[in-house]
Amino acid sequence: MKISYNSFRVFLSMLSCAVGLNCPSLCGAIFDYSYSFPDGLVVSGTLKGDQNGSYVDNVHDVTVFFNGTPMVGTVYTAQHTGPGGVPQWVPGPVVSFDAWSCNLMFINSDIANGDYGFSAYFEINQQNAGYAESIDGGGGYHLDTTEAGWSLQPVPEPSTYLAGLSALGMLGVFSWRNRK
Repeated sequence: MKISYNSFRVFLSMLSCAVGLNCPSLCGAIFDYSYSFPDGLVVSGTLKGDQNGSYVDNVHDVTVFFNGTPMVGTVYTAQHTGPGGVPQWVPGPVVSFDAWSCNLMFINSDIANGDYGFSAYFEINQQNAGYAESIDGGGGYHLDTTEAGWSLQPVPEPSTYLAGLSALGMLGVFSWRNRK
């Protein structure tokens, strides 16, 4: 199969356009997360942010589900700070693909600004001690010190599939053109 220089140049420009469509949108990539507690509770949801190595920065638009039931109210994000276990909360969670690097709280009150009127939350805290805990909205308390149940996965954007299909289509067109 012989491909002319012009055909090859057109193919490369079309391929670079298809790959360009694969860039994350300006609102950040979407990630699915879940945590399975030993007692059977599964906390799951999605979040948007920018992947930065093994971390996700600029986390926003977080959803939280307790065994498939959504958290009631607005979801706020925070991280635990403070020396010696003194609970202090600041906005902006530390979200990582590795549970041992996470310091996050997804909660239905603005705890970082002093609102402690929450009814549900999910937390992984590596600031002072390694644990994950949750109050599931129904009053159930869940604790795990192994952090083995954490999973964070990027959700492929539709443009990822579009880029792959475009590349296959272009290969098909060039094969058909060269047969003629």
